[in-house]
This record gives sequence, C-alpha cells and structure tokens, in this order.
Amino acid sequence: DFGLAKDLGRVGQTAALSKTGFLQGTPGFWAPEQASGAVAQVSPRTDVFGLGATLYAALSGRAPFAGASLLEVASRTTKGEFPPLRSLRPEVSPELAAVVERCLALDPRERWPDAVEVADALAGLGAGVQQRGARRGAALVGAGVALALLVGAG
Repeated sequence: DFGLAKDLGRVGQTAALSKTGFLQGTPGFWAPEQASGAVAQVSPRTDVFGLGATLYAALSGRAPFAGASLLEVASRTTKGEFPPLRSLRPEVSPELAAVVERCLALDPRERWPDAVEVADALAGLGAGVQQRGARRGAALVGAGVALALLVGAG
C-alpha cells in the first residue's frame, strides 16, 4: 500500500511520523486484524497481507477489498471476501495467483511468515516459465517485487 510512503526529508517533527497502535494505510489494503481493530495481533504477517493486497492491485487494477463505504470495506476484509485474482485477470498464472492469494489469507497463520518467504516464492515463479505474454509479465512482477524486498531488507 503505497499510501504509507513518506518523504522523511520533509517531515519536520517526529509527531508527523507513524505511530504504533494507530490504524494506518488504505482501507482496501488493510489486513483483517487491522480492519477489526485488533492491533495486538499485528505482526510481520500483517505486512505480508499488505504486500499481497498491493500485488493484487498491481495485477488486477483494483484493491482486493472494495465497497461503497468504509464499513462495507472493513466487513469484506474481516470476512476475507475478495474476487479470486484469476476471475478478474484470467491471464495471470495459477501459480502467481496462488502466491498472492496466500498473502491475503484471512487467518494470519495461513499467510507467508514474512516478506522474504514471499520474495522467494515469487522468484521461484521465474524459473522455467516461458517468457511470453502474461506469464512473462508475471515473472517480471515477481522478480521486481523480490528485488525490492531484498533491497529493503538489506
């Protein structure tokens, strides 16, 4: 969710920085534990959810959870109600859709443990994939995300 990006060179006071325990981000990208207000359950798997939501949006052109109101978005999020990625974009490979949708699992224990695991799974999609059409795009997205995660972790 790029809505959290900040130019730290322009932040004049620490009061303007993000604070632990506050609900942040874009509603269609919140993890269920955020949407329900269970801030004590926020973990690296919450970040994996946000990464999955961002990948979903990049591949489908829309946030995974949408609604006419904030309440509707939060309700769909806490129920795990989102259209399967391939129902919106059938050209996305089943393997890539599975990686993204595992990131979006309702139960945090069913998500990837951390972003490094997601990067490894995405990088693995590029191995042996025919480089044409949507599969090429999926491999490039996977490689780009994996590279960004590794640079950010380093």
